[in-house]
Amino acid sequence: MQLTLKNLLLYLDDALSPQDAATIGQKIAASPNAQKLIDALERLKRRRALSAPEIDQAKDPAHDANQVAAYLDGLLSDEEATAFERLCLEDAELLAEVAAVHQLRSLGQGEPVLVPPLARDRLYQLVSGQEADPKRFARPAQSSSPDLSWEVDGRPTEDEDPIFLEPLWFKFQKGWKGRIVPVLAMILLLCLCGVVYLSTQGRPEPSEGGLAQAQPTIPRAPASVPTATAPQPEPTMVAAADTAPERPAPPPPAEATPPTSTVPTAPAATAPEPAAPTGPAAPEPTATKPDVPPPPPPPPVPNVAVGQYTSDAPGDGMILCFTADKRWIVQRPQARLLSAEPILALPGTRADFLMSNKIKLTLQGTVPGATSINYFFETQATINYNDQVDLDVTLERGRMQLTGKPDGIATIKLRYQEEEWELRLLTPDTELGVEVTGRVPPGQGGWTPHSRLAIFVMKGELSAKRGETEERLGARKILVWDSVHSDSGPGMVVPQSEPPAWIVRRPTYPTEVREGLATLYKRIGDKLNAQGQDIAWLIIACEEALANSRRPWEQYLALFVLGALDQPAILVDAVDHGESPYVRRAAIDALLHFLGRQPGQNELLVDALKARGYGASDRDTFLLLIRRIDKPDRAATEQLLNWLAHSRLAIRELAFLNLIALLPPDRLAGYDPNAPLEQRERAIALLRQRLLK
Repeated sequence: MQLTLKNLLLYLDDALSPQDAATIGQKIAASPNAQKLIDALERLKRRRALSAPEIDQAKDPAHDANQVAAYLDGLLSDEEATAFERLCLEDAELLAEVAAVHQLRSLGQGEPVLVPPLARDRLYQLVSGQEADPKRFARPAQSSSPDLSWEVDGRPTEDEDPIFLEPLWFKFQKGWKGRIVPVLAMILLLCLCGVVYLSTQGRPEPSEGGLAQAQPTIPRAPASVPTATAPQPEPTMVAAADTAPERPAPPPPAEATPPTSTVPTAPAATAPEPAAPTGPAAPEPTATKPDVPPPPPPPPVPNVAVGQYTSDAPGDGMILCFTADKRWIVQRPQARLLSAEPILALPGTRADFLMSNKIKLTLQGTVPGATSINYFFETQATINYNDQVDLDVTLERGRMQLTGKPDGIATIKLRYQEEEWELRLLTPDTELGVEVTGRVPPGQGGWTPHSRLAIFVMKGELSAKRGETEERLGARKILVWDSVHSDSGPGMVVPQSEPPAWIVRRPTYPTEVREGLATLYKRIGDKLNAQGQDIAWLIIACEEALANSRRPWEQYLALFVLGALDQPAILVDAVDHGESPYVRRAAIDALLHFLGRQPGQNELLVDALKARGYGASDRDTFLLLIRRIDKPDRAATEQLLNWLAHSRLAIRELAFLNLIALLPPDRLAGYDPNAPLEQRERAIALLRQRLLK
């Protein structure tokens, strides 16, 4: 297999067989020009301001879009393909177009393309009429290709689709007048079928001796209901299992004599005698028991007002509420807090709530790197409707503070993932701090996060119960539970030397962090005020901050907000950010936090990697590197050095961070994942001599 531009694109888009990929990989490793071309392709596809080629077929037929399609489909001759590849190498716009179209084409031919629902809805809003209905099935377009057409009676017809297949005569009689006769014929045919069906009802099944006499089937009347004395023909006996529930007989005349059996009696000679009971009435025949309807579904969780949002400081930032109609909205100051609606405090924000029973609740969003390690970003909690306790709260992620009732004992049910704690605040105004976090452990294996919960008792006294075990804590004590070591009981009680800063006071950030916070949330607020309160505009504002802002902390905070809003695909793009290594590492921190929330997050990351064009091998490498290699042996070091030469910047960055975690930083000096190819090659060669000698 030759090292051509098309084969190089197939290799980059993971569309070759393993044998061909290995062959091309060896040729790329031996060709500096191919490596430079790969580096140029990666840079071109990341350029946002790169325009499309100007198409003027009369002046420059080589730039015709059909020429690009013919080249990608293999319809050009060897001479034409060589000339077209030479033109691509001389024209950056044409090269970028060919590479991008080839990537989309390979993605579409491999696995289904995942279109984000937000992007799909926005595209449908750009048009009007029938095309604006997202549930409408588009009729297949007519094809001009003779290979896709067929003939009926020597005349070509349009392609048939089984979903939209019409009767054959409708294809030749498109007017409304031409459809009257077929419609009438169909109605007549239906009527004829109905007559035939009704005429066959009541016929007996054929017996062994031949066809039985046709006799009408008479439903059996209940024994307690008298029947008429008119002569009746002998009824045909039909098995009860083969009949439907019988309809009750019409009420008989008052002079009728009650029968002594279910078979009609012979007619009387004269007028009937007065009715007289001859004995106890026969029991009513048992009708077929109707199906018992399923029990009604449980009532929906009520949305009850349980408190009020009391934060009104302008620096508190955006607090989001996930409403009952499945959408995020910005929580307004002094708004009511409803049960069953999650509340989200974005990074760097704070939300204070006062419950109806005077319990105080605060959600604390954190700026990573400013006051703590990068384990706490946003905070999400849900108040559950429960009239058995003073407060039932589910803490999904992050940090919250609780202050008990000022006039008595407060009972709180705390939920985290599948676990529950019963907390009793034994003294008035007991103050607690609760934080939860998770991290997927390094190395290979399952993706279930190692989760941890900590309860800080700042003031008063607390009784914590989980299962059958109860622990009692006083002030300056911490209750720690984790998903690996705490099999039973509420957790381990440890003393606390000094209270955490995030509980006792509002965080004080450096100047650049405060400016980044203010700029980002002003950008978000301006976008929402101008375009509406849809959460899509908040995401767009964060993307604009990544692309246009000159404040590094605004870019970092935008990444953390996008992670809080479940946008892993944008975070994957940011790991390929060529201008700033700090943006790449902030995106990696946000992805690690995203993976540690709960089990199953890795599947969402895989979908994001697929949507961004990562092939199967690159996806596996990305997932292995982002959770870190935990064995610093020679084989792992050699594999990481090989990944330092990968064509994707994201994988080079992840491999370099793994080496930093395994080896002393002074031994890795001289390598930059985003440096030019020649400089990276020299640095990798020096690292090989230094680490593998």
